[in-house]
Amino acid sequence: MDDKTNALREKLAKSLREVAELKVALDRAEGKIQGGPHYNVIEDAAHDLGCEVSRLVQQRHMAEVV
Repeated sequence: MDDKTNALREKLAKSLREVAELKVALDRAEGKIQGGPHYNVIEDAAHDLGCEVSRLVQQRHMAEVV
């Protein structure tokens, strides 16, 4: 891979880490997580965030198509 591709991969990885941190902080602020969360809470949050990212990626690709 070239330098541009590597830079994009690093930027994506950093952005995803930041999004995960924001999601946990938001869930705590909204009271969805108190203390040590049950695994179901963790899995539900990850699934919801994954679905949201999926919708955004699909919208972006479709915007390029049309």
